[in-house]
Amino acid sequence: MAVVGMPLLAVTVLHASTVAVAAITASAYLPWLIIGLPGGAWVDRLPCRRLMITCDIMSFTFYASLPASAWAGELTIAQVIAVALAAGSVSVLFTTAYRVLLPSLVAPDDLIEGNAKLQGSAAAAAIGGRAASGIAAEAAGAATALLATPAIRSARDLPRQPAAALSRAGR
Repeated sequence: MAVVGMPLLAVTVLHASTVAVAAITASAYLPWLIIGLPGGAWVDRLPCRRLMITCDIMSFTFYASLPASAWAGELTIAQVIAVALAAGSVSVLFTTAYRVLLPSLVAPDDLIEGNAKLQGSAAAAAIGGRAASGIAAEAAGAATALLATPAIRSARDLPRQPAAALSRAGR
């Protein structure tokens, strides 16, 4: 939703230029370049499941500020760029955490299959999610549709695990 929703919000609500839309899109991916590598080291030292939940709460808060500002008539390009940077940073940590959590949830022999399923679901979500984002933005409006972004990501990425695996993992 963020890849389609934030630029669409900027164009429909703020009548943003192509340069502004490009800046918003670049801001969403910039955190991968800046904190991608150190983020892996940070995530490895933290309890992954708790970190993922915290990232979702933060992401929802960031994205919720956009429709709230749009409805109040106070939305600016600078705020959309700031949310793209902040949400992108949280996304780096969340994505890294769910990949770090997987080996503690599956047996070593099942790790290849588990990674394949994670990659497959991520690829399907990248393809189908963009289309669904456009449909949601058309149905509910670009600002309102952004509220679904963290929930969709959690439903897609949060590994389902038995309670025994969680206690075994200590994460």
